[in-house]
Amino acid sequence: MSTNYERGRAAEIRAIKRLKADGWFCMRSAGSLGPADVCAICRQGVRLLQVKLNGWSSAVEAENFAMLEGDLPPGTLLEQWRYDDRKHKPRIRRFVNGEWRECGE
Repeated sequence: MSTNYERGRAAEIRAIKRLKADGWFCMRSAGSLGPADVCAICRQGVRLLQVKLNGWSSAVEAENFAMLEGDLPPGTLLEQWRYDDRKHKPRIRRFVNGEWRECGE
């Protein structure tokens, strides 16, 4: 049986592989000590991701993450990627105009 840390790390690696396949350079925050689990960069811009398993971030965690918006360069995307059991694609929410909106990739 894997620990929650191992399962979370595996989900972060899945997200990184998906982004790299689309040309993004990715960095993982080991131990999730920063506000974002994954930072992705390419010519299109910057994406900061929180990666979760089977649920969204708590309201407090999501609000703290969203508070970064004012300190980031224009065009930086704040996203939450949620991997549900037995699903291959993540569900994605993006912080837009002060609220979290579920979107496609």
